[in-house]
Amino acid sequence: EVQKSISKHNEFAPFIVLSNSNLLDFVRSSSAVMAAMSVTQSGQSIILKNGGMKSILRLINHLDFFIQREAMRCVANFAGSHRFRQYVVKEGGVETVTVAA
Repeated sequence: EVQKSISKHNEFAPFIVLSNSNLLDFVRSSSAVMAAMSVTQSGQSIILKNGGMKSILRLINHLDFFIQREAMRCVANFAGSHRFRQYVVKEGGVETVTVAA
């Protein structure tokens, strides 16, 4: 239901902005929201429509373990989707995950 509201009102963009914040709690919150939304294809679609894949991949290299874990969870959810895994590859996700590991 929350994803429907976010999609309907185009309210996902602030989470992308928060993922670039210097405040750790904002980045943690943003990464947690993206991880939760990446569980469903509708959530994945919302993330992609708002350019979220670049933010997710950038967060993989964050110094905070919680943020890294949530970003990796997002990538794993996208990679597990036959419909959306191509976007991980197109954005350089394979290389990013390989370097981070």
